[in-house]
This record gives sequence, structure tokens and C-alpha cells, in this order.
Amino acid sequence: MAIVIAISYFQELRFPLESGYPTTKLRHEGTGGVPTMTLLSFQMKDSTVSRLDRLAERRKLSSAEIAAVAIEEFIEREEWQLSEIEAAVREAEQSDFASDEDVAAILSKYIGSPSGK
Repeated sequence: MAIVIAISYFQELRFPLESGYPTTKLRHEGTGGVPTMTLLSFQMKDSTVSRLDRLAERRKLSSAEIAAVAIEEFIEREEWQLSEIEAAVREAEQSDFASDEDVAAILSKYIGSPSGK
């Protein structure tokens, strides 16, 4: 019953996924100090759900909390990595490369002179 009441505050949005798995998003527009949140429903392998449940139990958190943190950390890492790749591509397109002298200076700092001297 509590779930039905909580869900009644959400607007349901359905999206097909390229993988063929259906997903459901329930969005709550924040009012009166309540943040805007989306409840996301998707399918996972049973083995992954079992691992998630075991981890949640060990951490004394809910499976939903563990999953939310994991997704947030994944997104942060992926956004950072893509930004770094895009910056490197822009530098390469501008021929902004390290000179042979720059590379030699860095190598000698960490492993000694590259010429063996």
C-alpha cells in the first residue's frame, strides 16, 4: 500500500531500450522542499541482483541505495573519461603534441636519461 501511495506522486514514463529490455521511469517533480527524483525500473541478471543483495546486506544499506551510488559513480567516471578523451582529440587536431625534448625530459625525471648516459 505504501508503495502505491508513493508511486501516485510520480508521473510514469515508459521507454524501450535497444537491448530489448523494457524500462520504466517514474518522475516526481519536487515541491515544498522535496527534491526532484526519478524512480527507474530495469531488468538485471539474477546473478547480478544476488551479488547486489549480498553487498547491500554487508554494507547495511538497501539494494536501491547501493545501486544508486554505483550508477552515480559510473556516470561520473564515464563523463570524466569522455571529457579527457575529447580534450585529447582536440589537442591532437591542433597538432598540440609534446616535442621529443619534452618527452626526454619527463623520461629522464622518472627513469634517468633515455640515451643511457
